[in-house]
Amino acid sequence: MLWPERESLEQLMRLRATGGRPAFASEKQNEPVPPRAMKFAAEWFQGDDLWFEDPPEKSMAFCAVDPCVGKAGTQGDMAAIVWCWWKKGIPFLFIDAEIGRRPPPVVADMVVDLAPIHRFVFIAYESNGLQGENGVDLGRKLYSAGITTPVIPIEHHEPKLKRIEQLGPPLQQRRFKFRNRSPGAIALVKALKYFSHPKIEPYDGPDAMAMLVRAVEGYATGSHGIRVGGAVTKGA
Repeated sequence: MLWPERESLEQLMRLRATGGRPAFASEKQNEPVPPRAMKFAAEWFQGDDLWFEDPPEKSMAFCAVDPCVGKAGTQGDMAAIVWCWWKKGIPFLFIDAEIGRRPPPVVADMVVDLAPIHRFVFIAYESNGLQGENGVDLGRKLYSAGITTPVIPIEHHEPKLKRIEQLGPPLQQRRFKFRNRSPGAIALVKALKYFSHPKIEPYDGPDAMAMLVRAVEGYATGSHGIRVGGAVTKGA
């Protein structure tokens, strides 16, 4: 820690947790990730047009939640809430996020707070393994708060690494815009930028974003079994 009066150890550890180990190594430890090892090209994340201030008027908001209980089912692992705005006729998703080490009940409370603010069309959550229990708990909390937003379970059938890699083409086409000055969106962009190698643990923020994108595509096209106000099938 070279400048303790500028950044405390706690601040540095939080930066490593939210931005990812490769980003931290590159920016704070002078250990940059070789460009050839990066899955997503650096130029995909350059330019002011990557960011937005406010979503389009009369756009629809959607949310995806990955509370991430961890392999051992421990509390407080990295958790991601990623939401976006979509408007028919506009070829972009406008994305914001909250990413940090929080136990599942805290994540659920945050979603309950966000839901009435953004009026989500639906909230998608990962239902594999123990995550399914977290989704049920989230649904109960929403119901107790009088919030009727549908909660849609998404059961993954592909490895996390492959799911995140599928963000590559739309990232290259600059189909995503991220909330300017949002700590969560900034952390998400860093995690995407330094998503570099299978030996580096994939990030929950990009994985939640991949789930969200797939669910919104399903809603917009009627594919993947995504329905609101009717039967919902698992898939993605």
